[in-house]
Amino acid sequence: MALETRSRRSVYYYRARKVDRRVVKRYIAAGRAAVAARDADARLRIVERIEAEERRSALAAFEAEEALLADLCRRAELLARGALLGAGYRRHDRGEWRKRRGEAGDAG
Repeated sequence: MALETRSRRSVYYYRARKVDRRVVKRYIAAGRAAVAARDADARLRIVERIEAEERRSALAAFEAEEALLADLCRRAELLARGALLGAGYRRHDRGEWRKRRGEAGDAG
């Protein structure tokens, strides 16, 4: 995105982008309108850069909180597993917890 001067009188503003490994320019404006369009595009790029940084920052904060929550869940599961094992329960085929048969105090 640059201003181009031609014939020493006027400036022209083009937006350039790559299409299949070649640069394609699109005419936007000439003269004062070209300068205004260039400035508007520059402001837009700055806003987009700030928004992208804010998204990255928010994602990093979310991932940090998610890691803390995952650690809390892992610890809670370990505590629950220890309490159930201590109370005489077992995991049936890695599924639900069941009371062991034939334990002292068991009616079954």
